[in-house]
Amino acid sequence: MKKSQTGFTILELLITVAILGIIAAITIPNYGSMLESERANNFIDEFSRTIKYARATASTSDELVVICPIKTPESGGACTTDWSKNPIVAFVDADNNNTLDSANELTLRVMDPPSDKDIIEQEAGNGSIAFDGQGRLAQQHQFVICTNGKNDHTSAVQVNVSGNTWKLGEDVLTCSGI
Repeated sequence: MKKSQTGFTILELLITVAILGIIAAITIPNYGSMLESERANNFIDEFSRTIKYARATASTSDELVVICPIKTPESGGACTTDWSKNPIVAFVDADNNNTLDSANELTLRVMDPPSDKDIIEQEAGNGSIAFDGQGRLAQQHQFVICTNGKNDHTSAVQVNVSGNTWKLGEDVLTCSGI
């Protein structure tokens, strides 16, 4: 009695590998684009959470809470305007001077700066975000992040004067410095 062998022939195996190679060649270039878009969205989501937490703290403690980039949040310092390169810090500004005095002011949250290639621009508002004791702002703020220094994959957030925060979406605003 002769046993029949089962399995794949070399030709079937080669065709399967070729089909998988074609599928991979089509999908891999889109993967990098998806990662850039997700990185922008994740940053804006974290930034929105920081803004909402700062507003909640300001309104519950009836104190001025400031969000701004600071070069060295561990030792304190004045707010800068470079949102791309410095850590973003939320703190209670007890003496209303836009400076984190680490000895006597409470640091609420510190966000790491984005990737070196990413750009964050403040499209509306000037400088720091400062919530008063009622959780309101003196001016509206808008921020956009452009991944890899390009306007291909952007994400944006807006904070209005009443303190409400919402995500504007993807590719709504662009970075003008590019």
